Amino acid sequence: MNKKSQTQYKRAGDLVPSLTDIDYVKVRDVLGTDLILEKFSEVGAKFGKVLILETKQVEDEAPVVVLVGGMVLIDKLKQLRDKKLLPCLGKFVQVGNYFDVV
Repeated sequence: MNKKSQTQYKRAGDLVPSLTDIDYVKVRDVLGTDLILEKFSEVGAKFGKVLILETKQVEDEAPVVVLVGGMVLIDKLKQLRDKKLLPCLGKFVQVGNYFDVV
């Protein structure tokens, strides 16, 4: 492959996010905080799939990237995406032993 044809393609690492390249917080860090839930990417992690959820703070729209690993949250966020309900307002809460978004 010559040099010219190499530059017409984007690198795989630029197209698919990697956990080592992203500054993120865990769900526990933003419990009880209203966030604007925008979109997410699904990536593989040590113990299975996780979501990299792009959000914004309600007050100043500062970006916050949240790492989501719980199945309850993943299922609910996928439902919101599939029903084309994103972006929406959400708040992470702890219910017993798991996290939910309301």
